[in-house]
Order: sequence, then C-alpha cells, then structure tokens
Amino acid sequence: MNWMPPTPCPLTYAPPFSAPVRRELQAPARDRILGWFEELLSHTDVILIEWVGADPRQPLHAVVASFPKSHQPTIVLTLKVEEVARHHIRAALNEQPSR
Repeated sequence: MNWMPPTPCPLTYAPPFSAPVRRELQAPARDRILGWFEELLSHTDVILIEWVGADPRQPLHAVVASFPKSHQPTIVLTLKVEEVARHHIRAALNEQPSR
C-alpha cells in the first residue's frame, strides 16, 4: 500500500451512521483519473484519496485530489470513483479561486 497523507474527511455524517472510511484507489481508476489531471494540469503531482461511507444506509462517496508541490487548492468530488469523468475535474478546477 502506498503512503497517503493525512486528509480530513470531506463527507458529513452523524449518528446513527458510521464514519466514512478512507481507502486507496484501485490502479485502473487511479490511472484513468490521474491521466485527466495530467492533461489539465501538466507536470503537477496529484494525490488521490477515496472516502466511502461505511454504512450502507447512507451511501457517501468522495474523491479528494490534493497537490502537494503546488499552490493549487484541494479538490473534492462528491462522486463514486467510477462516476468521475474528465468534465467533473475540469469544472472543479475552473471553480477554484485564482492564485
């Protein structure tokens, strides 16, 4: 397993639901999403983390993209990994404040 930096969970939950769990993206999904980031932000390191609700009664999902060697703000996509598409990433990048 690769090292993942400490990242707070972006998902909101409350009892009686269980806290979401953090997990590493599987290679095919990670490579697909990283390819889109490379197209949109060439030569920028990206760390991807998936958060998943641990309780099937509250199906929460988020993909967090952080940029450890850049001033680019962290992006949170509240989607299942398999639902993330290039246009979601482009829209999230366009919504970021200019630096």
